[in-house]
Amino acid sequence: MSSMEFMLNNWWCFRKYAFCLYISIIDIKERQSKSFQVIEQLFRKTAGFSKS
Repeated sequence: MSSMEFMLNNWWCFRKYAFCLYISIIDIKERQSKSFQVIEQLFRKTAGFSKS
């Protein structure tokens, strides 16, 4: 494996983890907001879960 491929693979890993971290930060911030509750309800309906 060339050093360029190694750098690209590491970059993709970094992007993937950074994206997951970004999503979880947004998730924490939005959890208190009304819009998140609406989205969560829609998701639970589509996924077939009922809110307990």
